[in-house]
Amino acid sequence: MNNIEPTLIKKKELANRLSVSPRTIDNWVAKRIIPFIRVGPRFYLYDFEAVLAAIRKHYEVKPIVRILLLAAAAEQSEEDVHGRHGGRGGG
Repeated sequence: MNNIEPTLIKKKELANRLSVSPRTIDNWVAKRIIPFIRVGPRFYLYDFEAVLAAIRKHYEVKPIVRILLLAAAAEQSEEDVHGRHGGRGGG
């Protein structure tokens, strides 16, 4: 029974698991991006799975947006290769 990981973890552990700084955790809490449980005035606990789900939801890139961004980038690359002004020289 000692092998069970705790469901609730402290800020430092959460930051380590997510590979972010504790200050990033503070910012997410202040912006209400991640769920937390306030235990004391400056002490919070976090459910790792709930935090992970919230981060995935908040920072999700929609597939259609991704396709549009890739198309715009490809178009920009083509303009850069061929020149923006029909290939005319400047001088």
